[in-house]
Amino acid sequence: MSSTFQTQGAEEVGCRALAGALRRSNMAQVPCVVGVALKRAKRHKHFNQKLLEMAAQNGIELRFVDKDVPLEEQGPFAAILQKVRKPDWEQMLMEYATAHPEVQIFDMPEATYPLRNRGTMVSFLDGDGWVFEEPAELVEPGRAPQRCRCNVPTNTTLAEGTGLEAALAQMAAAGLRFPVLAKPLWADGREGSHALAVVHTPRGLERLVAGQAAYLQLPVMLQQYVDHGGCLFKVYVLGDTSVRVKRNSLHLAQCSARASGACTGQAANARQEHGQQHQQRQQHQQAGGARQQARRAAAAPGHEGAGQAAAAPGGAPPEALADQQRAQQGAAQQAVQQQQQQQQHQRWATGGLPDLELMERVSAYPASKSWGRADTAPKGHGVPSPPAWLLQALAQRLRRKTGLSLFNFDVIVPMHCHRRLTHQHSVSPHGTGSGAAGGAGTPNGGSPPPAPPNSIAAAAAAALAAVQADAPAAAACEQSALDDEPAVLNLTAASAASVAAAAAGARVEGHGGGGVAAGSSARHRQQQAQQGPGQQELLYHLIDINYFPGYEKMPNYEQYMVQFLRSFCFRDQAQQHEAAGQRQAAGQAAQQAQQQQAQLAPEPAAAGPAQRQHQLEQ
Repeated sequence: MSSTFQTQGAEEVGCRALAGALRRSNMAQVPCVVGVALKRAKRHKHFNQKLLEMAAQNGIELRFVDKDVPLEEQGPFAAILQKVRKPDWEQMLMEYATAHPEVQIFDMPEATYPLRNRGTMVSFLDGDGWVFEEPAELVEPGRAPQRCRCNVPTNTTLAEGTGLEAALAQMAAAGLRFPVLAKPLWADGREGSHALAVVHTPRGLERLVAGQAAYLQLPVMLQQYVDHGGCLFKVYVLGDTSVRVKRNSLHLAQCSARASGACTGQAANARQEHGQQHQQRQQHQQAGGARQQARRAAAAPGHEGAGQAAAAPGGAPPEALADQQRAQQGAAQQAVQQQQQQQQHQRWATGGLPDLELMERVSAYPASKSWGRADTAPKGHGVPSPPAWLLQALAQRLRRKTGLSLFNFDVIVPMHCHRRLTHQHSVSPHGTGSGAAGGAGTPNGGSPPPAPPNSIAAAAAAALAAVQADAPAAAACEQSALDDEPAVLNLTAASAASVAAAAAGARVEGHGGGGVAAGSSARHRQQQAQQGPGQQELLYHLIDINYFPGYEKMPNYEQYMVQFLRSFCFRDQAQQHEAAGQRQAAGQAAQQAQQQQAQLAPEPAAAGPAQRQHQLEQ
């Protein structure tokens, strides 16, 4: 059996064919009841009317479960899909599962516990992570097998009550450097569990540990920000099937500039020189304004200093009072100037960003405009897609490690391991390119390209605008872009990877209409550009795992969900049907063999007179 990889158009045709095949199935179906336990607000979001009707057409009843009523009174069930995080419900579910081992639970509460804490979510990948070797049957002639490593970005956890000094010490011990991402330690759906902050400076860290972040309080996980080109690869897993889509992601342009190799020094020098010139102009203007203000104040007829001079005992000279007033004004102006200089230095050090940026819900980036779309990554991001065989192997191992059947995970490609330097690519007006943002001007002295947005809010707004603007032309772009379809990864087939999988995998990376050869060449060039002749491994980061995610966000999710439901609803019936068919076939073969033997057997010789007389006597 071979893995399934399809282009966008072929994938849609395949889904329609799958739906038709499911409806045309002549297998005797007994209604299969699947319980669904979700929050009321999410029931019809995850299970819309189309899905309910499609399931019913295939002999499956999706029955919403009341978590306050005993399950014995609501069944019987063939399976239960659940995402309710309440102790009473979990206890009732586990007791029901013990009493009814024939009922499948997707997924058991104990399998989800590690995913509710970001400190344990992907802790098994800390350090060196997992290493994957490309299957030999997928290696193209003349190319060495790929070796990929998957781990998590450097991180540390700040416990409740941690102070600034302790937090800085933890960062140093872990090897973290600014900017870092701050995420709530708890990922169990409670208020604030979806928040995110970008900490740019020690001052921002001080604000964070002091509790000044409105919806992000300790304990938190500090994770190293890794420039990944603003592109995230999300893999949805439904049992033996996975679907990979591409999503827009948080992109800090100034980090791209610092990581762009040759342009780093130019960008830094340009920022420093421009900052010094700006400070000199500002100081000159402030000094001139202060002198003019002092002269006007001293010359004013009703000036307070003049009144004080007239009333001063001994008749102090007006010039002395004016000098004293100018000295005071100069000291005050100097203090303001020093404060402004410190702020300016801080702004230049962080690329014009504040100390701490907050997002109330990172999963809303860029809002819900990505629902039902296979690719919302920034156009021209230049990030190479992870090999399909790697995503298959990673999904298989995550299933075994977590014990989950319904989940998704996010993978990013560290751009510092991507050998095509980001400064060689242009920057789009929306900041989604991989150019040297914030760097020097053009080599010929012309104006530099427009800088990308320098804040999370601006980047999110730009990403949302880009998604809306690109919507009419999305279909045309997706036909010619590399790897922009949801790659259907059949995990059962992946375990027996074959030559057909290599050919199909090549089509994933190919241009539209390019065929197998074009796709294979494009994939080889793209992966060679990242791996390079002397690099031993390709590095990827796993950054998040979520159980029972919003499958409605991926294209054609109803067909995939029905396919998953059928995989266990009618598995026993299918096995029985197959066994009966095998028995019937075996019986027919035996009967046919007997007939053939009878036809080939020699006829008995005719009996002689003596033998016939003996038979008559008997």
